[in-house]
Amino acid sequence: MMLIKCLSAAAFTIVASEVWANCTLLRATGGFPPQGSQPSPAQSLNEAFPTSLPGGVPIWRQVDFKTNPHEYADVVKTIAKNSIHLQAGKIQIDQNRWWSAPFMNYTNNGREHFNGLTKERSPSGSDLAPNSPANYQVWAVGWYNDYGAVQLGKIWGDRCQPDEGSARLFPENTVSVKMLFTNADPTAVSYLQGSPEVTAAIDPTLEEVQLRSA
Repeated sequence: MMLIKCLSAAAFTIVASEVWANCTLLRATGGFPPQGSQPSPAQSLNEAFPTSLPGGVPIWRQVDFKTNPHEYADVVKTIAKNSIHLQAGKIQIDQNRWWSAPFMNYTNNGREHFNGLTKERSPSGSDLAPNSPANYQVWAVGWYNDYGAVQLGKIWGDRCQPDEGSARLFPENTVSVKMLFTNADPTAVSYLQGSPEVTAAIDPTLEEVQLRSA
């Protein structure tokens, strides 16, 4: 368990009552903390999917993305910033606005306990900054808005038998937001200076493995 810094937060728009089946699939918040750590389940996950699409026109649709792409993206990012917060090492979401995908918690390679992060591709040297070394880790968690969440609910109506036929297209106005975190040293990746931090049960570093095996 360690603190890792926020690498980036990206938002983009894709144009174009909880029921658990009788199977062994764990709930998203059912993962155990690392041995010796106090339980602190993720507050960033939400699988209570809505069943109907919202009415009205989303606020970002009032901006023409063809002529004002930056303003269009800024509207979406503002919504995310106002409804996703970091507090005391925990990611907290507005559960009336954001939902997370199931199945990412399955097996030991699934979501970590504290913030529901999953491991991303490990960056190669110079991926994060011109002179950044390799062997750092990147972890992330993402969400869908109500439009996308309705589709997720159709796919996972039966939590043990997802409906692949419903997994083709998200409805128009679906928004997905993703936050990425890394254990990279801010002295090697300067833009991480002062970045928010969260607690996460990431993979042991080489130094930790060597220490444990000593």
